[in-house]
Amino acid sequence: MSQPPSKSISELPSWKIIGKFSEIDVKPNTLILCDIDDTLLHHPAINNSWIMLIHNFFYIQSMKTFGVHDKHLAYSAAERYIEEVFREIPIKHTDREGFFAMLEKATDFAFVTARSREAKNFTYSNLKSIDVPHKKYPIHFCGYIAKGEYINMYFDLSKYDHIVFIDDQERNLLNVGTIVCHPNIELYKFAFTMEVSPYDYYPLPPGFDPNLKFDGVLLVDVADETPSDA
Repeated sequence: MSQPPSKSISELPSWKIIGKFSEIDVKPNTLILCDIDDTLLHHPAINNSWIMLIHNFFYIQSMKTFGVHDKHLAYSAAERYIEEVFREIPIKHTDREGFFAMLEKATDFAFVTARSREAKNFTYSNLKSIDVPHKKYPIHFCGYIAKGEYINMYFDLSKYDHIVFIDDQERNLLNVGTIVCHPNIELYKFAFTMEVSPYDYYPLPPGFDPNLKFDGVLLVDVADETPSDA
């Protein structure tokens, strides 16, 4: 099956930034395609930058403890810490009421996630923990396939008058908006607002420099943010 033509520079996509699903106008005969991480749900341990930070920390700690960088021990220690964070901190909806209200208006709905099929059982568990039955709502695991390419390959969009695509990552919105061809496709960037500071949201293991905090993307030296007495 041939791929739809890419759009020209003059047709580059735009999207609306939302913080609630209720901000989406769901029209009749609409297919909604929705991301999972930081769109449907949120948890500190689903942030890839945070996960890399934790693994790097335990890799460095292995040198301090054993005098050698032991990748296997470091990996095991990091995974144990991440599992502990999952046990102690519950996964939460970004907008529980708005999400279920949106589902009632949709003609069809599916999750489109960058997670791989190897994460299937983990994903099912995540959804179950927030009362979203995975058997009722299809989950498409894109893995290493860009979301736009995946949608073109596996969805028949011609059946719908309107398509809604929701994601928190601009690269996915740009990819879908550029190559998915439908006369009425609407893109929404979900911008989840934390109720607490990211310094408090993202835990760090014992032994971590107390002057360093994670802001969701990078480590920040909070000592530099302390106002001087001068």
